[in-house]
Amino acid sequence: MTRFGLRRLAAAFVVLVALPLPAAPEKWWEAYNRGVKAVNAKSYDVAVAALQSSIAEMPTESTSARTRKEIITYVPHFWLGIAKFNLGDMDGALREWKISEEQGAISKTEYYPRLRDFVSRAQSEKVRSAQTAATGAKTAADTALSRALSGQMEALSAGGDRSDTYRAAQRKLQEALSQFNSAGTDIKAYERAEGVATQARELFAKATDDARKQKASRAAVVSKPTPAPPKVIVQPQQVVPTPQPPAPQPPPVVVVEQPKPQTETAAAVEMIAPAPAKTPEVELKMPSAPEVTQPAPSMTPAIALHLPPATSRDLLQFAYRAYATGDLDLSEKTLSSMLTTSPSSEAYLLRGCARYARAILSRNETLLADASRDFKAALKLNRALRLDKKTFSPKLIAFFEQVRKAS
Repeated sequence: MTRFGLRRLAAAFVVLVALPLPAAPEKWWEAYNRGVKAVNAKSYDVAVAALQSSIAEMPTESTSARTRKEIITYVPHFWLGIAKFNLGDMDGALREWKISEEQGAISKTEYYPRLRDFVSRAQSEKVRSAQTAATGAKTAADTALSRALSGQMEALSAGGDRSDTYRAAQRKLQEALSQFNSAGTDIKAYERAEGVATQARELFAKATDDARKQKASRAAVVSKPTPAPPKVIVQPQQVVPTPQPPAPQPPPVVVVEQPKPQTETAAAVEMIAPAPAKTPEVELKMPSAPEVTQPAPSMTPAIALHLPPATSRDLLQFAYRAYATGDLDLSEKTLSSMLTTSPSSEAYLLRGCARYARAILSRNETLLADASRDFKAALKLNRALRLDKKTFSPKLIAFFEQVRKAS
């Protein structure tokens, strides 16, 4: 080899020595330790990358994982779940904790109580986030329902509650209310409720317009003037007076005294008017099973003021039907309106039942106290009141009996 060739070989050797050697690949336990340190340092993005790298090489957790130099507790899914939780990925965090719990190693470590606490917090945060996300849809559906209820009151006030359109609107409204009450955090369910409520509002508006047009047409027929008959003018005839002969003198009047009528004859001739029949007293009792031929209209007492006057019994029957069909708010409002003008023990008793049912559904202690006061007021007016076991629930009857014995 020439001197020039030796020089080139030496230069190439120097270049190879100067180049850095490739770094050795990171071991799973090294990535795991780096990820745990990043979680404790709140560097969650770094932690996710490191722990995923560790899991890719060693996916199974263990309480006695062997490295080159030692035995360690290896729970990467637990730590990865914490990192994702703090990054706002609740679903990802719950998936990692579920894997960790299913593999079983975590339950033998001191980390297990923390895992259960994190799972509970993530689930609560997930529900809270869903509620926040559904707030807009829920508000829109609630507004649509309020408009539909307003439309129902307008239709009732106009007298449109006897039409098929009104009944179709009422069915739509009940469907929308059912969807709204069961939606929870489902945005799609709130959107469906909003759409159905809007349809109900349009149908109520049509029922109102139809009723007003019918009233206007009837009023036009009644107020149309009857044409007067044509006047007939009769010309008076001229009458020529004729001389009358002198009137003859009347004969002398002979007054004959008539005998007085006998009392018996007068009594026989006298008309005796029959005595008016006495109206039997009607005892107002709460019906045990109301006959509902059609759903009771959901009307508020404010609208009832525009309807023809009803008797106390009619209002009580109406309130009971509303209670029996589950419209507790309408039943209570009707009874409250009734009690302002004609207090009765039956009205107090039924309002107490409605308030008790609302208290149980909403867990409202104030409504429960109101129900107790209504029962006391009813018993004060009529101590013999009782609730029918075939109509009312055992819990309601037990509550009423408790109030009755205490008062």
